[in-house]
Amino acid sequence: MIYRKLGFLCHPREAEARTLAERLMESVASPELVVWLAETGDETTAHVHMPGTDLLVCVGGDGTTLWAARLAAAFSCRIVSVNMGRLGFLSLLSPRDAVSGLRAILAGEGIVEERAMVEYVPLADPEARPAVGLNDIVVGRGAPGRPVYVSITIDGEHLATVRADAIIVSTATGSTAYNLSAGGPILMPTDPSLLLTPVAPHLSRMRPFVLPPDSVIDLTVRSELGALVSVDGQLSRSLASGESIRCRRATARARFIAFGGPTEFFHRLALSLNLGSRGEEIDP
Repeated sequence: MIYRKLGFLCHPREAEARTLAERLMESVASPELVVWLAETGDETTAHVHMPGTDLLVCVGGDGTTLWAARLAAAFSCRIVSVNMGRLGFLSLLSPRDAVSGLRAILAGEGIVEERAMVEYVPLADPEARPAVGLNDIVVGRGAPGRPVYVSITIDGEHLATVRADAIIVSTATGSTAYNLSAGGPILMPTDPSLLLTPVAPHLSRMRPFVLPPDSVIDLTVRSELGALVSVDGQLSRSLASGESIRCRRATARARFIAFGGPTEFFHRLALSLNLGSRGEEIDP
């Protein structure tokens, strides 16, 4: 692919991220290449520049990449991330190899991974514009210290009403996020399946589910104090008792640049989870 327009996103409160983004812009500058820079959360600037953008370079943590994925999905734009945060599950490059890695991508190296996204609409208004995320949709407790009661229906069949801290509907990409901390399984990033995971279910046999890609999941709040629904941990609103949302795989896809395929994913996963530390080793 020939790249003609690059966008750079940086975290607004990280001076080092902006400095690196500006250095990356300088490193690839050429008369044939249009570049632009915006901060995470600046939707006005980003939407002005997004049309025609071939590659979005995210400089920050996973939160920056999650915001960028929702932005890029509407434009079928590719994404590459430089990790300035802690875990960096969504990042391909480190600050140390960012310049050489970006130049390699512009030279045609790397593959494109298409990743599923997830969306929800209020069940009372199914024609509403969906809220779309890369990682997950979470229905959680609306009051501190109080569990939330959520009725779960899959493809029209009532599964259970669960008392828990939250219910997570996640993508394969989101399987290494909140789902992982709640004991859910890890999926390969390109897997189209959805995950349904309860967080700290109370007196329940409910366990995580791996669901087919075309599953329709209705979640209804049964708590008097209501609940909160969030997308990627960044967009949230309250849900009243009796209110329902419908979750499904989104039509939009996220397109990430990757090196090395599955082998690289397992390598990065082992580093992120510290699986190779001495404390995890078992003597033969």
